[in-house]
Amino acid sequence: MSWNEILAHPLFSKTSTAKSTLKRAYRDAKAHGNDCYWTGWKDHPPGRARRISSDALDNVTTQFDEGVLRDGAHAQRCCFPDVSERTVRRNLSKVGYKGFVQPKKPLLKPEH
Repeated sequence: MSWNEILAHPLFSKTSTAKSTLKRAYRDAKAHGNDCYWTGWKDHPPGRARRISSDALDNVTTQFDEGVLRDGAHAQRCCFPDVSERTVRRNLSKVGYKGFVQPKKPLLKPEH
């Protein structure tokens, strides 16, 4: 529909949408190939790039399932030497592998 057809449409008069808002949405849709569902996001998400890609994380989870890797620290040493252990553990927890660092226990005395 053209801009004038939209303004003349009876449904537009029943809404409380401002003409400037509708005109901006119309202009954006026309600029993106008549895609009225265009959100404005770019092909890549905003912010810093991920240290561990989703493909690499899928590869690590497969290695966990096969028994090649033992824990997050072992995965970090084998697969991601340039990434910290904490980052690896955090990414593994996001995909469902809950883990923790085993605290050191004191040495037991014979009477204990």
